[in-house]
Amino acid sequence: MNNSNKLKNELQQYLDQLIRETKNIYNAVLLVETPDLKWKGASGMANPEEGLTMVADDQFYTASTAKMLTATLVMDLVEKEQVSLDDKIHQYLPESLMSGLHEYNNQSYGDTLAIRQLLNHTSGLGDNWSDINFIQLILTDTDKLWEPEETIAYVKMHCPPQFAPAQGFHYSDINYNLAGLIIQEITGKKLHEVYREMLLDPLGMNHTYRPFREDPRPSIAGRAPSCSYMGDINYTFYRSLSADWAGGGLQSTTEDLNRFLRAFFRNEILNPSTRNEMAQWVNVSESLYYGLGIVRCVLDEAGDPDLVGLGEILGHQGASGSFMYYWLDKDTTICGTMNQAENESKIGEIVANILKILSNYV
Repeated sequence: MNNSNKLKNELQQYLDQLIRETKNIYNAVLLVETPDLKWKGASGMANPEEGLTMVADDQFYTASTAKMLTATLVMDLVEKEQVSLDDKIHQYLPESLMSGLHEYNNQSYGDTLAIRQLLNHTSGLGDNWSDINFIQLILTDTDKLWEPEETIAYVKMHCPPQFAPAQGFHYSDINYNLAGLIIQEITGKKLHEVYREMLLDPLGMNHTYRPFREDPRPSIAGRAPSCSYMGDINYTFYRSLSADWAGGGLQSTTEDLNRFLRAFFRNEILNPSTRNEMAQWVNVSESLYYGLGIVRCVLDEAGDPDLVGLGEILGHQGASGSFMYYWLDKDTTICGTMNQAENESKIGEIVANILKILSNYV
């Protein structure tokens, strides 16, 4: 057996092991592209109730993995000089939305918030998806179509700011819903239309779409997206997921995410100087950094001796269990999901295990 086949077998075995040994992971899909090979595989059941086995081209819910795409849209507008990262957000948003947006220690900071602070999560704004009562709303009122303004109103009422702008890092989806509204204001178009015109169609991401906002674009004729779970709750078709708007909210495939990653890091979307602007890092934890919609993990700092010397990975991941990362030193992409929100904390471990497998071959 040649090395390529051995690598493919190891990757498939790892996916199968994930399904077999992790109680609440019901399906998984993975794509890996190195300079020498491209492989994709799947394991588990895409829809257990219908008896559908997961296949490599199945669509899945990206959740926050799509933040990198939203940030790229903003940077495209920056590149076209239609907006500046240091512009104050109140220049683009109505007073009704700005009023009471950032009240911290009896002081109002709304007028000081800049677009840059939205993209790198240094605004200090609270996060609706970290609020257990908001999660209960999503899981109980499942047919509600959320507008972004409603999510912002919820945060103003229930999720207080954590600090004054630029005084720390606090991950908050509301930053990206605000950014999405700014994109709409500048372009005069709906967010899903801008996504399609500026990213999805030009890159040939033909099986990526924003559910509840536009028509489905199946990756396989007659087949719905694979099921996504929170524990044993199948939330795949909840309209309430529309609350995850510019902060995520796409159905996509590993092929489409890989197309985006490759184009992004080949400077086919943005100029190198614009892309480098996105790599102004805020330290999040020991090995983790956040730029403008990009996660950076320095593997030497991850505390795992098996990862020392492997360099760094750049990309994003989502609470649904999805991820897309570019391994800088090896020109290798890794895209996939395990479709399980309760195992979000396992994404780092899973990506690390995939890197360990790859390190023996690339």
